[in-house]
Amino acid sequence: LLTDGEPREAAFYLRRRFVWMGRWLRHGGYYPVDELQLFRHGLCRVVDAGLREYNAVQGTVGRLRHDLVHESRKGLAYWIQKHVMYARREAEEQFNGHGAARLRAAAQPGVHLEGTGRNRFREQAWNRVPLFVRPLLLFTYRYVIRLGFAGPFETFFVTRSHVRPPSSAL
Repeated sequence: LLTDGEPREAAFYLRRRFVWMGRWLRHGGYYPVDELQLFRHGLCRVVDAGLREYNAVQGTVGRLRHDLVHESRKGLAYWIQKHVMYARREAEEQFNGHGAARLRAAAQPGVHLEGTGRNRFREQAWNRVPLFVRPLLLFTYRYVIRLGFAGPFETFFVTRSHVRPPSSAL
């Protein structure tokens, strides 16, 4: 990222390559995942939206062509514990909705808000689907439509842990 002068962009998306238990999960919607990871000082702020955090960038956003490798080496027990905690927090967010309200408040003209399309879909469509139908839809999307079955067994396990029914959060 060497230029003759200052870059025009205030932030950059990097494509995340997720490696879990030594295997690259390139199927099932786990690759490519574009994330805002590189920012110019003072031009980005983090919006706390409950379970998730989003970056709000003042200025233009670019893309870098190389992957950022995210290799999780914390093991299966950590993974399960983390996703049980996520399930609880997701259930709380579904109940109170405070994170979505903070995210809507952060949307301003001239500000690039990370994940805007995903958030709009979640608010307008996904949250209207009955709770006990969502796991089946998400599993079908990730494992069948996004070809998760073509990856290693780890893709099945990760997909399954992301689509647990809401009762697992209790």
